[in-house]
Amino acid sequence: MSRASNDTPLFPWDICQEIIEAFWWSSISNHDRVEFMLSSSLVSKTWRKLYTIVSFRDMHIPTPNYGLNMMHLGSLYNFIHDPAMNDMPAQMCRTITFHIQSSNLLENFPEENDECEMGRCATVTLYTLSNFANLLPNLRRVRFEYVNYPLTDVFHNLRLYFIPPQVDAIDLRYRFDSMVKPEIVSELRQEEDMRHYATWALANVKELTLIGGSRAVTREILRRTTNLRKLTVDEHGRVWDIPKGLLDTSKCRVVRI
Repeated sequence: MSRASNDTPLFPWDICQEIIEAFWWSSISNHDRVEFMLSSSLVSKTWRKLYTIVSFRDMHIPTPNYGLNMMHLGSLYNFIHDPAMNDMPAQMCRTITFHIQSSNLLENFPEENDECEMGRCATVTLYTLSNFANLLPNLRRVRFEYVNYPLTDVFHNLRLYFIPPQVDAIDLRYRFDSMVKPEIVSELRQEEDMRHYATWALANVKELTLIGGSRAVTREILRRTTNLRKLTVDEHGRVWDIPKGLLDTSKCRVVRI
């Protein structure tokens, strides 16, 4: 039996797209995500084109180098040889996800994370996009996915201080794997007054998602999102003293995981 040509997909294109999107949004390590990004250019032409569309539409930044290259809008995807696709990132990008992971929570307290490479990458990237909004004019959502990281990093290191004006949705997601003892996670989620952190506002944000955080994180973020229209939290961040405008269940949604 002859081998399939490089541009002949083994699966229908819609099945390939479902596989790519399922993996793209799965909870995997930064190492596995980078491996997937690099290998997706080698599967087939069909797979490569579908991956390009998915990755341009919803960008994931797993390492500082990817954030740096994203500023050039295309150099990250230099395996593309079709000049017509050069403008795709600017036109298609609607979401950026920053993956900030640590293997040891105890070595990463907020005071020590100010110069964390991925944290600094997120800050610099958002600062650049907030000053040059035309780079990604259709960007609407910014996501932070923390793994084994302090809940207060987003406040202590002002991760959301520079949000591009066109962004109207923020996602904060926290996850702790088996390397972190449950009692440590429970301690992190204890009630804490966070009002001593520097004041900054998210005036343009209309939609907020908080998963895996704490009630203290929810309260502090709500203090800064004065024009919020939709709130999604899980059981860890569920609070009762939410703004009156969100009491309508059509605007405030609580999810359980």
